[in-house]
Amino acid sequence: MDFEVEAVYEGGVLRPVQDLPLAEGQKVTVSVRAAGSAVRRFCGSLRWTRDPEELGRYLEDADESAWGSRDV
Repeated sequence: MDFEVEAVYEGGVLRPVQDLPLAEGQKVTVSVRAAGSAVRRFCGSLRWTRDPEELGRYLEDADESAWGSRDV
């Protein structure tokens, strides 16, 4: 069974924001991806010194960018 769940990292522990359909003691594999806008995550990997909203407008405007409205 595969599913995604939002969690909050507090005190060294990932805490799901909702109940999970798992048996007590069941082992799982966890992949972590920062929540939030793809533009904000993308800005962190670039040397983008301008406003992240400006990059978002550029990426979402098909007339301005080859990216179109893709979620990067």
